[in-house]
Amino acid sequence: LYAPVVKGKKGRHEETLARARQLLWAAGFSFNDDGTLSDQTPLAFTYLTNDSSGHIAIAKAIGVDVPTYKYESFFSRRSILTQEYMGLDENGNDNVVFPLNEPTDQGNVGPDSIHHRYITEDVPVGCKMYHDLAVAYGVQTPIIDAMITIAGAMHKKSFFETSKYSLAYVGIDNMSKEELLAYLNDGVYNK
Repeated sequence: LYAPVVKGKKGRHEETLARARQLLWAAGFSFNDDGTLSDQTPLAFTYLTNDSSGHIAIAKAIGVDVPTYKYESFFSRRSILTQEYMGLDENGNDNVVFPLNEPTDQGNVGPDSIHHRYITEDVPVGCKMYHDLAVAYGVQTPIIDAMITIAGAMHKKSFFETSKYSLAYVGIDNMSKEELLAYLNDGVYNK
């Protein structure tokens, strides 16, 4: 989490990020001297790096597979989804890597505002749906829930309450596990 500082001025954006850093620090995250999230923080990529505490555990509970990624893939300016369209090299590594610690004019540098779609779309849609699936299948998702809480705090709202995206919204709220699998695997929709 990084906000460019205007010399001598402390804006609302910087204050919001400072509060987010406090919440993350209280949850066990650590930060570099420049305020960026430290890659030494064990929780920094816990949600995404296949440790069974989030989407992997949900997929297992439902009975479906999801792609996995090498830990190193999360330290590139490219999305982990680059693997999906650029493939992997002969050693199973990303074909396109722009390391975070090297200057480049390529790739995504991440959100530069709390209004970036990674926060305003990915959290109330993607993370909220993961949360709802987790609740339905009895999976604990503390990292996903923390992301939803922190993003909501940045926007002074509860994405748990205000997001219209839910299992009911996509029409799978009353499906049994077997019905959901039939829908996902075979396109059989019984509602």
